[in-house]
Amino acid sequence: MASPIADLRLESLRGVPVAHVSGELDLSNTGALGQEIVDKLAASAPGVVLDLTEVEFLDSSGLRLVLETAQRAGDAGQKFALVMLDGSFVARLIEGTGVDRIVGVHPSVGDALEKIVPA
Repeated sequence: MASPIADLRLESLRGVPVAHVSGELDLSNTGALGQEIVDKLAASAPGVVLDLTEVEFLDSSGLRLVLETAQRAGDAGQKFALVMLDGSFVARLIEGTGVDRIVGVHPSVGDALEKIVPA
């Protein structure tokens, strides 16, 4: 899916849906992006990975997207993993608001997948 300021690419790796988001996450696009991610969550998947390594900007609605996706995964009995670049704007916001203490944060999709489905 594409919006004027964000793109979403979904793939399945090792049976886990991975949502790669790039661009900017704000009030103008998080509703549609969140719905598309939720629509793609397979009930049989062991978890979901939300990859924000290519996100340049995130506002409070983006934080809500992270938390709601984690909550929906948890409600479905699935694990949730967030991927972000250390030291990035997104990481500073996630850490500054304490979201990193609520959801599992990983430096790469590979690390996140290992947490969900160990090799």
